[in-house]
Amino acid sequence: MNTPLSLEERQRFVAAAARDFVRKSRANEHPLSPYADSIAEFREKRASYRVIANLLHAAGVMVSHHSVARFCRGTLEAKARKKSAPRKRVETRKPSRQPERPPGITTTPQTPQVDLRRQIAQRRAEGGDYMSPRERGPRIADPRNV
Repeated sequence: MNTPLSLEERQRFVAAAARDFVRKSRANEHPLSPYADSIAEFREKRASYRVIANLLHAAGVMVSHHSVARFCRGTLEAKARKKSAPRKRVETRKPSRQPERPPGITTTPQTPQVDLRRQIAQRRAEGGDYMSPRERGPRIADPRNV
Protein backbone atom coordinates (compact mmCIF):
# COMPACT_ATOMS: atom_id res chain seq x y z
CA MET A 1 0.00 0.00 0.00
CA ASN A 2 1.23 3.49 -0.83
CA THR A 3 1.96 5.67 2.14
CA PRO A 4 1.21 9.35 1.75
CA LEU A 5 4.27 11.58 1.42
CA SER A 6 4.91 14.22 4.00
CA LEU A 7 4.94 17.88 3.05
CA GLU A 8 8.74 18.04 3.03
CA GLU A 9 9.03 14.97 0.81
CA ARG A 10 6.49 16.41 -1.68
CA GLN A 11 8.41 19.71 -1.77
CA ARG A 12 11.69 17.86 -2.45
CA PHE A 13 10.05 15.78 -5.16
CA VAL A 14 8.64 18.87 -6.95
CA ALA A 15 11.95 20.74 -6.58
CA ALA A 16 13.88 17.80 -8.07
CA ALA A 17 11.42 17.56 -10.97
CA ALA A 18 11.80 21.29 -11.64
CA ARG A 19 15.62 21.01 -11.60
CA ASP A 20 15.64 18.06 -13.99
CA PHE A 21 13.03 19.41 -16.38
CA VAL A 22 14.28 19.93 -19.96
CA ARG A 23 11.98 21.29 -22.60
CA LYS A 24 12.05 19.29 -25.82
CA SER A 25 12.08 22.37 -28.07
CA ARG A 26 12.66 26.05 -27.53
CA ALA A 27 9.65 28.05 -26.45
CA ASN A 28 9.56 30.22 -29.56
CA GLU A 29 10.59 27.54 -32.05
CA HIS A 30 7.98 26.42 -34.52
CA PRO A 31 8.18 22.89 -35.97
CA LEU A 32 8.49 24.47 -39.43
CA SER A 33 11.37 26.76 -38.39
CA PRO A 34 14.07 24.51 -39.93
CA TYR A 35 12.30 24.95 -43.28
CA ALA A 36 11.67 28.71 -42.96
CA ASP A 37 14.11 29.75 -45.71
CA SER A 38 12.67 27.28 -48.20
CA ILE A 39 9.09 28.22 -47.33
CA ALA A 40 9.95 31.92 -47.70
CA GLU A 41 11.45 31.23 -51.12
CA PHE A 42 8.30 29.36 -52.16
CA ARG A 43 6.15 32.27 -51.00
CA GLU A 44 8.30 34.76 -52.92
CA LYS A 45 7.57 32.69 -56.01
CA ARG A 46 3.83 32.88 -55.19
CA ALA A 47 3.44 29.20 -54.27
CA SER A 48 0.18 28.48 -52.46
CA TYR A 49 0.13 27.14 -48.92
CA ARG A 50 -1.37 23.89 -50.18
CA VAL A 51 1.48 23.40 -52.69
CA ILE A 52 4.06 24.05 -49.95
CA ALA A 53 2.29 21.57 -47.63
CA ASN A 54 2.28 18.93 -50.37
CA LEU A 55 6.01 19.41 -50.98
CA LEU A 56 6.67 19.12 -47.24
CA HIS A 57 4.58 15.92 -47.19
CA ALA A 58 6.78 14.54 -49.97
CA ALA A 59 9.83 15.32 -47.81
CA GLY A 60 8.30 13.49 -44.85
CA VAL A 61 7.06 16.50 -42.86
CA MET A 62 3.43 15.92 -41.97
CA VAL A 63 1.81 19.35 -41.92
CA SER A 64 -1.46 20.86 -43.15
CA HIS A 65 -1.74 23.86 -45.43
CA HIS A 66 -3.43 25.71 -42.56
CA SER A 67 -0.32 25.23 -40.42
CA VAL A 68 1.87 26.49 -43.24
CA ALA A 69 -0.35 29.56 -43.58
CA ARG A 70 -0.21 30.30 -39.84
CA PHE A 71 3.55 29.87 -39.88
CA CYS A 72 3.96 32.20 -42.85
CA ARG A 73 1.69 34.87 -41.44
CA GLY A 74 3.10 34.70 -37.96
CA THR A 75 6.79 34.01 -38.35
CA LEU A 76 7.80 35.02 -41.85
CA GLU A 77 5.80 38.24 -42.01
CA ALA A 78 7.04 39.25 -38.55
CA LYS A 79 10.63 38.88 -39.77
CA ALA A 80 9.84 40.90 -42.89
CA ARG A 81 8.39 43.70 -40.76
CA LYS A 82 11.45 43.80 -38.53
CA LYS A 83 13.82 44.03 -41.49
CA SER A 84 12.03 46.92 -43.20
CA ALA A 85 13.44 50.39 -42.82
CA PRO A 86 11.68 52.65 -40.33
CA ARG A 87 9.25 55.06 -41.85
CA LYS A 88 10.10 58.70 -41.95
CA ARG A 89 7.83 60.95 -39.99
CA VAL A 90 5.92 63.43 -42.03
CA GLU A 91 6.07 66.84 -40.49
CA THR A 92 2.80 68.69 -40.35
CA ARG A 93 2.73 72.23 -41.56
CA LYS A 94 1.83 74.92 -39.14
CA PRO A 95 -0.86 77.26 -40.42
CA SER A 96 0.68 80.46 -41.68
CA ARG A 97 -0.69 83.75 -40.51
CA GLN A 98 -2.04 86.15 -43.07
CA PRO A 99 0.06 89.31 -43.36
CA GLU A 100 -1.56 92.33 -41.82
CA ARG A 101 -2.90 94.87 -44.30
CA PRO A 102 -2.57 98.61 -44.01
CA PRO A 103 -5.72 100.23 -42.60
CA GLY A 104 -6.86 101.87 -45.86
CA ILE A 105 -6.81 98.76 -48.05
CA THR A 106 -9.62 96.24 -47.94
CA THR A 107 -9.79 93.16 -50.09
CA THR A 108 -12.41 90.49 -50.33
CA PRO A 109 -11.13 87.02 -51.09
CA GLN A 110 -12.98 85.40 -53.99
CA THR A 111 -13.10 81.80 -52.86
CA PRO A 112 -15.88 79.35 -53.64
CA GLN A 113 -16.83 79.28 -49.95
CA VAL A 114 -17.42 83.04 -49.88
CA ASP A 115 -19.36 82.92 -53.15
CA LEU A 116 -21.54 80.16 -51.77
CA ARG A 117 -22.29 82.19 -48.67
CA ARG A 118 -23.24 85.19 -50.79
CA GLN A 119 -25.59 83.06 -52.89
CA ILE A 120 -27.28 81.68 -49.80
CA ALA A 121 -27.65 85.17 -48.34
CA GLN A 122 -29.18 86.46 -51.60
CA ARG A 123 -31.68 83.58 -51.73
CA ARG A 124 -32.67 84.22 -48.14
CA ALA A 125 -33.23 87.88 -48.90
CA GLU A 126 -35.26 87.14 -52.07
CA GLY A 127 -37.64 84.48 -50.79
CA GLY A 128 -39.76 85.08 -47.73
CA ASP A 129 -40.19 81.48 -46.65
CA TYR A 130 -36.89 80.20 -48.10
CA MET A 131 -35.16 78.16 -45.45
CA SER A 132 -37.67 79.16 -42.84
CA PRO A 133 -36.69 78.13 -39.34
CA ARG A 134 -38.24 74.80 -38.46
CA GLU A 135 -39.44 74.10 -34.99
CA ARG A 136 -39.79 70.33 -35.38
CA GLY A 137 -38.89 67.54 -37.75
CA PRO A 138 -35.76 66.56 -39.58
CA ARG A 139 -33.52 68.98 -41.35
CA ILE A 140 -33.97 68.52 -45.06
CA ALA A 141 -31.25 69.72 -47.38
CA ASP A 142 -32.22 72.22 -50.03
CA PRO A 143 -31.06 70.85 -53.40
CA ARG A 144 -30.26 74.35 -54.61
CA ASN A 145 -27.57 74.71 -51.93
CA VAL A 146 -25.98 71.33 -52.42
